[in-house]
Amino acid sequence: MLDMPDGSTSSVRELTVEDLEARTWPSELGFEDTSELAPEAFMIGQARAVTAMDFGLHMDAPGYNLFVAGPTGTGKTTYSLDKVREVAAHRRPASDWCYVHNFSAPDEPCALSFSPGQGRKFARSVADLMDAVQDALTSAFNSDSYHHECSELEKSFALRVEQLWSELETRSRELGLALRKTATGIATVLQKPDGTPLTRPEFEAMPLAEQDELRQHQAAVAEAFEETMRHVTSLQGEALSAQRTLDERTARFAVEHLFTPFLATYSNARIQAWLSAMLDDVILHHRELRPTDDPAQCANTLAAVDLAHRYKVNVLVDQTGESSAPVVVESNPTYFTLFGRVEYKSVPGGMVADFTMIKPGALHRANGGYLVLQVRDLLTRPVVWEGLKRALRSRVIKVENPLEDQLWLSSSSLRPEVIPLEVKVILLGTADIFQWLYEYDEEFQKHFKVKVEFDSSMGRTPEANRQYAHFIAAYAEANRLPPFSAAAVARILDESSKQGGSHDKLSTRFNPIIELLQESGYFTHKRGGEVVNAKDVEEALDERSKSVKFSA
Repeated sequence: MLDMPDGSTSSVRELTVEDLEARTWPSELGFEDTSELAPEAFMIGQARAVTAMDFGLHMDAPGYNLFVAGPTGTGKTTYSLDKVREVAAHRRPASDWCYVHNFSAPDEPCALSFSPGQGRKFARSVADLMDAVQDALTSAFNSDSYHHECSELEKSFALRVEQLWSELETRSRELGLALRKTATGIATVLQKPDGTPLTRPEFEAMPLAEQDELRQHQAAVAEAFEETMRHVTSLQGEALSAQRTLDERTARFAVEHLFTPFLATYSNARIQAWLSAMLDDVILHHRELRPTDDPAQCANTLAAVDLAHRYKVNVLVDQTGESSAPVVVESNPTYFTLFGRVEYKSVPGGMVADFTMIKPGALHRANGGYLVLQVRDLLTRPVVWEGLKRALRSRVIKVENPLEDQLWLSSSSLRPEVIPLEVKVILLGTADIFQWLYEYDEEFQKHFKVKVEFDSSMGRTPEANRQYAHFIAAYAEANRLPPFSAAAVARILDESSKQGGSHDKLSTRFNPIIELLQESGYFTHKRGGEVVNAKDVEEALDERSKSVKFSA
């Protein structure tokens, strides 16, 4: 007996372990086994998290990225991925992205965007175009009409040069001199009135006045010769220019019509500008692009192979066959796996790279969709965390090497054009990490405005018991386990309360519960049963207890 403050008495008894444990009666659940229940898919006991997740995924303003916080085993990762994929399924697929050669600044490759699946088609079409270009150039420059024009052009300038030499010879004869070709050029020869060469003795025997006159004539002819040579050199330059004009006109006529369908197909101004620049570049380098079987021209063939490389298309992101926005889970977010990289190849004297060696990162693949990351992986790589915040702040993806200054062997440093970034980032972590970032990282609050927090327990109510039972029914059906009897479900609910640390709570850390479902199903199969009963659950718990004691 216990004396109360008001003078009355009350009986008291010692509480047993059973009195402190939660107890669920199978009759309270309203079913015989879980085969009677619809396997509903919902998140148990995480109403706040579900609401926050829905808000964050549908909020399209900048900065509304998500931090999903909660203990391990609450299902936050599985639910987050399922929910993100569900939302992404109703969003349009992202764009394709390609890198191409920049004809005006080769170290700054251009980024071109295409509708989903069109990037690969564009690359294949450009490759086919270059095959047609080389064939067309070969045909045009091997044609009779081209050779005829070249011949006529050569004759025209040869006649003009011949006319200049003829005029020089006439002038020389008038002055009593003849022109003679020598191994080192052209020499003037003094002549007699009858046209025969004047010998040195004959010249020296002449009066001095006549000698001076002849010397003046030689000087005049030498000056005329220099003038003629200047005209000939000028004509040679004109001839080369005329030949170049003819070649460029021939090349343009041969290939321009091949580009017309492309310019009509791709209405995007940037793509059209690149195709126009490509056409001009092809015409400029038509000589190197013409293949030849002449061994003497093998160097030209090698140049053609090297030059054709600049007309390739590097398909960085290919969304062929995709019908929804991308969802990318990057399990190893290094700087290069996240932001992409430029590969290098070894050449004598160092390392070089070109636009075809640009490789995508997870941000490229997730652009236009969703990127899921474990925050702990980011924080263990400070350069990556800072890079992610910089990308979210600038809203562009920049492919660069953060250690470029240390690569002293690099003789080629590409600066690829940045790509606009539109992505929703979902970070998975604990509440402690969230709190630490919130307090000590000023930018964190700007970029991750939505906190999705998963609780480790929920109140034990009839509705919560019902949800748990439906969860067990859904898991059993999805994983081909036998249905669970009401008594088995009641025992699992009691175990969940024990794990939750209170008789009026249920644990929302479902990993241990899922393991219990699997192990209980094992003992049911072992005994040949068709329904998991409470004894199977008890046996699974006993076996787990033994395993824990053994490992300890």
